[in-house]
Amino acid sequence: MGNTAKEVPVVKPPNKLLSSSESNVVFTKEELRESVLATLGVNAAAIIHEAKQPLQSIRAHLQLLERQLSKSNFDSLQQQQRFALLYDEIGRINSLLSQFMLMAAERKEHRQRIELSQIGTDMSMLLRSVAILRNVEIVENYKQGVYCLCDGQQIRQIVLNLLSNAIDASNENGRIIISVNQTDNWAELSVQDNGCGIAPENIEKLFKPFFTTKENGNGIGLPMSLQIAKEHGGDIKISSKLGQGSIFKLLLPLD
Repeated sequence: MGNTAKEVPVVKPPNKLLSSSESNVVFTKEELRESVLATLGVNAAAIIHEAKQPLQSIRAHLQLLERQLSKSNFDSLQQQQRFALLYDEIGRINSLLSQFMLMAAERKEHRQRIELSQIGTDMSMLLRSVAILRNVEIVENYKQGVYCLCDGQQIRQIVLNLLSNAIDASNENGRIIISVNQTDNWAELSVQDNGCGIAPENIEKLFKPFFTTKENGNGIGLPMSLQIAKEHGGDIKISSKLGQGSIFKLLLPLD
């Protein structure tokens, strides 16, 4: 991750406890936050669905326009670059909306006993070509026989986010080590990079929605990953040094 941080302003909840004069119910800040997030989650699917529909329409019209221009004077390199940029921006917005839906909406879990090394292998294979294009090496080091009772797709999403972030943070000729180990009653999957590292003041902010240190980041991937880990009774830990790299550890209960 880069060192320039950006953050979307968020209205903070009041510091005092809130009470209802009618029911005498008292809510802590955390309970209020969970209530607000739950309300947002209920409405997120409908809002995102409505937002994605015009995006699909815009993309379809662009494709038709591109076909029409290709039959006339569409040989201009500048015009082709403009269309490519529009497609990229539509794809980026669509991806952002999809990630927000995953974070805000209620998820249906399908838990089963899964060996954690298999998830690491699958996600490493998926992103290896991206790493190769950036001259980044992915090294796998797994302890076998480490199992978790989890939703495989959700845990894959976490590992995908951690690996993608590590690739983004790596310099050319960088090296990423993904490993699986067992510590006490925890299964541990670590993603270590030797990239730019994270400023100490930004580490605690990384799990705050919409906070990002990446130029084109959206600040959703890590909060969503932590939410999934917590729902599985686990956690994500970070250690980092500027100029030396970072280690992200996914902890899940052993099965």
